[in-house]
Amino acid sequence: MKKDNKNTEKQCDIHVVMPRSLTAENGAKTLLMGEFFEEHECSYYDADGKLVEYIEKVPVSWDTIKEIYKKVVAHYGT
Repeated sequence: MKKDNKNTEKQCDIHVVMPRSLTAENGAKTLLMGEFFEEHECSYYDADGKLVEYIEKVPVSWDTIKEIYKKVVAHYGT
């Protein structure tokens, strides 16, 4: 954050300080778990043999979130 002449905080659009990795210890797991979902198209046949289609909302796994974050850090952290 930068401060202007009035000592108010001003957001910098260029950089942000972030940890190199996500861990439970730095609070990232609590912050991010359950925030991201994927939608899967699913179907099954009911008892009458009728096809039932629906969308299932599945949370993105913690391991996947960490891998995405790792890729972002590797790209922008150099």
